[in-house]
Amino acid sequence: MNPQTRSMLKAAGIGLASSLALTGLLILGGQTQPVGPYSLRDAGAIGYWGGQIAALPIIFALGAIAFRFRTVPLWVSGLNFVGAFVGLPLICSLMVAAVVAAYPVPDFPFASAGADRDSFVKGAVARCVRSQRNQPENRGMADNVIEAFCRCFAEAMADLTKKEYVDDLRKNSSLPPETQWQLRTAADKCVRSARN
Repeated sequence: MNPQTRSMLKAAGIGLASSLALTGLLILGGQTQPVGPYSLRDAGAIGYWGGQIAALPIIFALGAIAFRFRTVPLWVSGLNFVGAFVGLPLICSLMVAAVVAAYPVPDFPFASAGADRDSFVKGAVARCVRSQRNQPENRGMADNVIEAFCRCFAEAMADLTKKEYVDDLRKNSSLPPETQWQLRTAADKCVRSARN
């Protein structure tokens, strides 16, 4: 291996380690959002993160190429240059995709029985009961009917809620419009069930 390529690889390795450490600090500090499992479906997000992480290694690699420019033929410098600009972002994007794939989050985090679902249903039932008792049309309704409706609705919400809906709810304090018809359908079913 020629001295320029060797220097470039060392510099790129140092730049990559620095970039990963910096990215980790930014994520831990809350200044940027970590890449999520849904980004695996979005090649643009993976490319963006790969480019972000690859920026510092590219700068380091270009410095090493420039430093050793006179020690190798021009065509070697050209190949090293292309390798730095194409290879480093590709490698970083593959690293991001591997990390995302290694830590998947289920599409429906509350669909399976467990502590998360129980907590979600309990909170949803409590909010629903408070809300329904305050509705004028429910003033004469028996508590057990309201609770049966709310339990049914909370269970349906747990089955229908996707991870991205939870993220939207945290970010925008509302669910995406495409979920509204699902919730209306579930509510109608639960009204019929509670009345029977």
